[in-house]
Amino acid sequence: MFTLALALCVGILFAHFCWRPPIWIGIAATAFVMSAALLISRRVRLAWLVAHLAVATLGWTALAGQMESQAAAAPNLADFLNGQEVTVTGQVIREPGLPGAAHSDHLQVDVESESIADQTDRTITAGLRVNLYGQAEGIEYAEQSAPTQAQQKFHYGDRIRLTAKLRPARNFRNPGAFDYEGYLRREGISALGSGKLQSVQYLGNAGDKLGLWQFRARSAVIARIHQLWPERQAGLMDAMLIGERAFLEKELSTDFQRSGTYHVLVVSGMNVGILALVIFWLLRRLNCGDVVASALTVLTAIGYALLCDGGAPIVRSTVMLSIFLAARLLYRGRSPLNAVGVAAAFILLADPLALLDTSFQLTFLCVAVIAGLGVPLLERTSDPWRRGLLNFMSTAFDMSL
Repeated sequence: MFTLALALCVGILFAHFCWRPPIWIGIAATAFVMSAALLISRRVRLAWLVAHLAVATLGWTALAGQMESQAAAAPNLADFLNGQEVTVTGQVIREPGLPGAAHSDHLQVDVESESIADQTDRTITAGLRVNLYGQAEGIEYAEQSAPTQAQQKFHYGDRIRLTAKLRPARNFRNPGAFDYEGYLRREGISALGSGKLQSVQYLGNAGDKLGLWQFRARSAVIARIHQLWPERQAGLMDAMLIGERAFLEKELSTDFQRSGTYHVLVVSGMNVGILALVIFWLLRRLNCGDVVASALTVLTAIGYALLCDGGAPIVRSTVMLSIFLAARLLYRGRSPLNAVGVAAAFILLADPLALLDTSFQLTFLCVAVIAGLGVPLLERTSDPWRRGLLNFMSTAFDMSL
């Protein structure tokens, strides 16, 4: 499975850097599959190689299909990106930082538009990231839809109408610079905007139950953290535990960047690993069976991923954890590279462009090195000593040893 995942990566990279007509992909895939079927009974090694070439064409096809679907789904916002004010009606899909956050000069809110109007009113579904400046006291509410004082402004699912100036995202043209346009595209954001907080009208709430539960749980965790720690430490705990950086002071964030330790403030697979280790160990200590312990550990990891707003590293780690625990139940615990290969294949088939993400590359490179080099090295050096020292104090084993 690991080598098949590598073949899938090769196909995706080839499609990205050396585009060829789709008919070529079909011809190549058909030729490879037929060749592998003919060689499987006579030349197994050659059939193995040809089968991997067929999987490479699958990665080629997956990337081409994703690019076509993205191009078809991309909204046409060219008429609204000229710097003129437009009226946007839509639904909040990601909450801004909570009131009192470290960066309180403006609110950044992600909106999925229902309609965008300038001289004409058009129904356009697009993700917009809007920075709102000013004081919240001027927000207007539709009749019988105003939230209570206990509710936050701009909660997930809120329908709002606002006036903003939209603009396209731009990359810095420096070699090796961060692909900000690609990042926003993966986040579902088609344009950026800015406006005044006083122009916002609240129109009610239309969020789904799962999303409401997710964001209410996240807000509850943040509130509890700020009850337990002072404000400065609470901002750090928010970032390290659930990836919320709204309360992180800018000077403190810059210090972590300069010291090369900013990754500590990013929720990653390490968080999922620590959580899974504690939950699985505790359940096994409570004499829960392997099936129950594995299922509850996976469910806990999924819940944590939702709490962290489903960041890419968390999703990847949760997928790998689920596959590894499932492989362990099937007595495949000694094949970690297979689990890594299956996880990588699932993620790449769902999102081929993830291969070009540095986070994806570092995640799977580290795991592959641990599974492919670290584990075999331990098995051939210290692991025999560890096994030999089991039940060291039991004299009943002495005769058999």
